[in-house]
Amino acid sequence: MMKIKKSISLIAFGLMFAFILNSNNVSAQGVEITPFAGYMFNGKINFIQGDLKFSDEVDYGVILGIPVSHGVIAELSYTRSESRGTWSPSYYYQGDFPATFINVNINYFQVGAIKEMEIQDDFFGFGGLTLGAAYYNTTDKQYADLWRFAFGFQAGLKYFFSDVVGVRVQGRMLFPIYGGGAGAYCGVGTSGSGCGLSVGGTALMLQGDLTAGIVFRLGN
Repeated sequence: MMKIKKSISLIAFGLMFAFILNSNNVSAQGVEITPFAGYMFNGKINFIQGDLKFSDEVDYGVILGIPVSHGVIAELSYTRSESRGTWSPSYYYQGDFPATFINVNINYFQVGAIKEMEIQDDFFGFGGLTLGAAYYNTTDKQYADLWRFAFGFQAGLKYFFSDVVGVRVQGRMLFPIYGGGAGAYCGVGTSGSGCGLSVGGTALMLQGDLTAGIVFRLGN
């Protein structure tokens, strides 16, 4: 089941980016590559059996931007944050799911688009929406990795010192989706499988970050 979810997430991720680029207005000029770093607020998810809170940590990644039409840029991005999860069981589940720590690498694969608005010469504001997948990779082999569909919102500013180099600062809100009854982090607990963790219905986990990066604009 985990492999199926992973495959579906990656296929959907690729198809969305291909759909955005399937336009006669796509420009080969002005392609932007932006390595970035910042700080991620990793949040927590509330299960019926307890809470799993992730430590806030530094994050880093890269954004590929391709102009689609006037002021619209399609973007493909990868983000990574190396975090620590703290599992705190509810009172009635302390025996089955005791408190523990989990080292987790949080990875986001997102595709979307931003709309730029020129404030003044070489200075732009932007906002946009992204869709894709979140991948939680546990470094302890006792626990299972986890894939989730995720979407996000972003807004920020760009300033270009020249035709090819600029800076980008932005803030994002990211929402991985958890479905009721879905197993998470198999191995939590000592008296049986930890795959029974569940949420009541469907839950959105709020994460977000503040980042800054150097923009390299190619093809000008």
